[in-house]
Amino acid sequence: IRVFHGLEVDILADGALDLDDETLALLDWVIVSLHSRLDQPRDQATARVLEAIENPHVHVMGHPTARMIGAREPVAFDLEKVLERAAECGVAMEINAQPHRTDLSDVNARLARERNVDLVISTDAHSTLDLDFMRYGLFSARRAGLTKKDVLNALPPDPTFLFDRSV
Repeated sequence: IRVFHGLEVDILADGALDLDDETLALLDWVIVSLHSRLDQPRDQATARVLEAIENPHVHVMGHPTARMIGAREPVAFDLEKVLERAAECGVAMEINAQPHRTDLSDVNARLARERNVDLVISTDAHSTLDLDFMRYGLFSARRAGLTKKDVLNALPPDPTFLFDRSV
């Protein structure tokens, strides 16, 4: 069994990450996510996300739009521009399988795949019971028309992706 060291890192209001590059360099897997200041104007939110995904230590953007079904609308940023830059930087997008998120939606996951952005599916588990939510991520991926080859964590680990990513 190979154990990877990873962390979900907050994207701060200006697009900086809440850990310095020296610390990020120690990790095998870095996910960046929006958790605060979700009401920024579209241009500011877009610049913020672009700044974060351009960090060479970042592998994945978690629950990209930060939506919560029935509770919070998606963050207003230019998803097309973010997906284009994610493809260029080799940053994958997450399909978060939490039932109150399923973010990326099936429509946005399909758009990401069409833009040559890799995807991962995760449960965002906060307890072992949450691991069962993976099925909702799989349902969303299937609705998006994704196959096993489109989902990084359905494939054997790629050392190039994990360790040699550069912008």
